Amino acid sequence: YQNKRQYDEALALFETCLKGMKNSLGNLHPSTLLTMYSMGQVHFSMGNVTKSLEVLAQCYEGQKASLGASHPSTRETMEIIHIIKLNTK
Repeated sequence: YQNKRQYDEALALFETCLKGMKNSLGNLHPSTLLTMYSMGQVHFSMGNVTKSLEVLAQCYEGQKASLGASHPSTRETMEIIHIIKLNTK
């Protein structure tokens, strides 16, 4: 959906997946956090910078808690947040 720029459809699917993952795997499971990361990317692609940063910040905090601050996924999320902030000033 993202590749076809069908962001609304992609976001709806991610939201459904996220709800199920939180219920079955928990908020801090790596798959749950990856879904949040993807949702943040979709929000950014849609031009929703504030929502993107909000979702990515939640993802980052979850990754820090479950994976640690030095984990590559945590660091990647932190870098994306900084890049978005730098490019949207």
